[in-house]
Amino acid sequence: MDRGSPPDPRKEWDREYSTKGRMWRALPPEDIEVKEGSRVLELGCGNGKTLGAIRGKGIDMVGLDISRVGMMLCPPELPVSLVQGDAAMLPFQDGSFDLVLANHVLGHLPLEGRERASSEIRRVLVQGGEVRVLVHSRRDMRFGGGAEVEPDTFLSGTGIITHFFHEGEVRDLFSPLEEVSVSEVVRERRYSGTEVVRATIEAVLRKPIV
Repeated sequence: MDRGSPPDPRKEWDREYSTKGRMWRALPPEDIEVKEGSRVLELGCGNGKTLGAIRGKGIDMVGLDISRVGMMLCPPELPVSLVQGDAAMLPFQDGSFDLVLANHVLGHLPLEGRERASSEIRRVLVQGGEVRVLVHSRRDMRFGGGAEVEPDTFLSGTGIITHFFHEGEVRDLFSPLEEVSVSEVVRERRYSGTEVVRATIEAVLRKPIV
């Protein structure tokens, strides 16, 4: 099947933020405690929701997103350096960060992009540094929505793709990082009077010290 030219993710995300504004408003349910003096990178930072939950002394925070429009919606009081860029081609030196946050960003990349992004994350982590990953699980109610463009990857009407993971896939993607924790989290939600399932894979992986 001829699917035509692939969407330009930068334009699609700029359009989403221009239309919907701050799409992610509430902070994560828990603060993210970070070791004093750490350098933290968030991929796909958008309007700064996750960065706003980071707690710790002397933290150097960097947010990267492909959408300049999204980053412009970050609160001006948020102490973060913003960089427009691609998660699959990070503009940082090797061993630059103690912690990388990848919340709902890897799933919006095709397979090649996910593999490149995971390699880049491993590269920019210090030895002993960690990456925290949050992606949609195949059990999520949104699975199967849109045209399937790759296995378990669907293109929505907005032009944005979403890939749905299983636990082993996340482990394999970040090999040879050491697994700290990988688990599926399933929650029931009620939307417009209907019970639905929201499911994510949450993982913490560590770069070995050699």
